[in-house]
Amino acid sequence: MVEGSINLEARAETLATSAPVGPGWRIWRRFLRHRLGLAGLAVLGLLYGAILLGPFLAPYPFDLMHREYRHAPPTRIRFVDQEGRFHWRPFVYGLKATRDPITFQFRYEEDPSRIYPLRFFTPGEPYRLFGVIPMRVRLVGLEPGSDGRLFLLGTDRFGRDLWGRILLGGRVTLTVGVLGVVVSTAMGVV
Repeated sequence: MVEGSINLEARAETLATSAPVGPGWRIWRRFLRHRLGLAGLAVLGLLYGAILLGPFLAPYPFDLMHREYRHAPPTRIRFVDQEGRFHWRPFVYGLKATRDPITFQFRYEEDPSRIYPLRFFTPGEPYRLFGVIPMRVRLVGLEPGSDGRLFLLGTDRFGRDLWGRILLGGRVTLTVGVLGVVVSTAMGVV
């Protein structure tokens, strides 16, 4: 046999013993080479993970109303206080609400005299994870019993936390999308 030539008999034997590659595997292999497709899959995975863990990720239940904090801005999470001292533990300042005498709307200002440290895996209001597992632990929150508030994206006109509301709305929206695909696939198969 000439050096560098291909041994056709050995190649044919390997092909005969290997499992045939189906069209699904070829589609998946081609998808894995597409970077934008993989990025989209990662984003969808993060979104579905966030909506599944929504009650755990939100500091407050989606329907809890803080009437004294209507239209509150997002709470700034800080590591450096007003005097320039660095804190290893993130914290938020308290909020002071004042009413504008002209528009009669509330204005919120940070109160640097009240510092509320953030806690991870803090106890909170009870909820059911995945609608089944009873839990009280939230990913992030303030010290239990403190009068401070943590609004990651602010509040709406009823004083409800927008971060929790977005997670709830995402649950409905993404579920409708998946159900639409399942129903249309079932109708197409029939």
